[in-house]
Amino acid sequence: MSYPRISIVTPSLNQVDTIESAMRSVLGQNESLARIGGWPVEYIVIDGGSTDGTCEVIANYRDQLAYGVSEVDRGQSHALNKGFAHATGDVVGWLNADDLLLPGALARVCEIFAQANCDVVCGSCQYVFADGRTEIRAVRPWQFEELFVCDPIHQPSSFWRRAWHEQVGGLDEQLHYGMDWDLWLKLVRGGASFELVDDLLSVYRITGLNKTSTGGDRRNREMYEILLRYAEGDARLLTELAYRVLWPLKRIRRRVPEWFYRPLSDGALTMMLVGLGPMFGFRRVRRCTHPFE
Repeated sequence: MSYPRISIVTPSLNQVDTIESAMRSVLGQNESLARIGGWPVEYIVIDGGSTDGTCEVIANYRDQLAYGVSEVDRGQSHALNKGFAHATGDVVGWLNADDLLLPGALARVCEIFAQANCDVVCGSCQYVFADGRTEIRAVRPWQFEELFVCDPIHQPSSFWRRAWHEQVGGLDEQLHYGMDWDLWLKLVRGGASFELVDDLLSVYRITGLNKTSTGGDRRNREMYEILLRYAEGDARLLTELAYRVLWPLKRIRRRVPEWFYRPLSDGALTMMLVGLGPMFGFRRVRRCTHPFE
């Protein structure tokens, strides 16, 4: 059986506490890849000019990298595009410097691509919270159907063919929070086929310092603008209601007691569910609020 070669890109900036474990989790894939007769992983690390010791850690693994650089960039999307420009593998993916690939993940990904006629593989991910809690999340078919109102895909557990990456133009460098969601939507619009699997492939560490956690209003605005690029019909209506009605009510909780904002927020959501649920689906209406935190 012929297996694809996989290229992984890791972007980093001042992540000395986690970069080594992330890199080791990628480089450690070669043992299981060798067992199935696969190619060694092509690993690329793009650092944005770290000053906290991250560069010194990366230097310790320089001889195991296909390409590595440390220089000021224009953000994560720009760094990733720089890395993907050096990728030669048939399949690509990225692992942030605070996440992990689980042992054997890439060997399993190779097997799926070799067996299934697909362009994108989306696996399960273990979320590790700052308080020690863990939660395993998979991508279910009904969740994938809601991709135009909410992103259910777990980025560190997702891999796609490089030819498709190049066909859709890579990542949008103007995006800083939802570049992965934008990529999935471009791939879907382009006709790429997705394979959803239960295999647990990665660990996403929620530290409270992740961009998703700290993006605030700027992140929400970006999510809204991404949705407007692709949403049509009921998806566009739900997006507008979620962003212009439900999210402002969520914002109230920052300034007033719960006893005041909770009835307003819950009441508005209930009205949407009752009014729009029978037409668009109750689950779809509820999930349209998820992009806005």
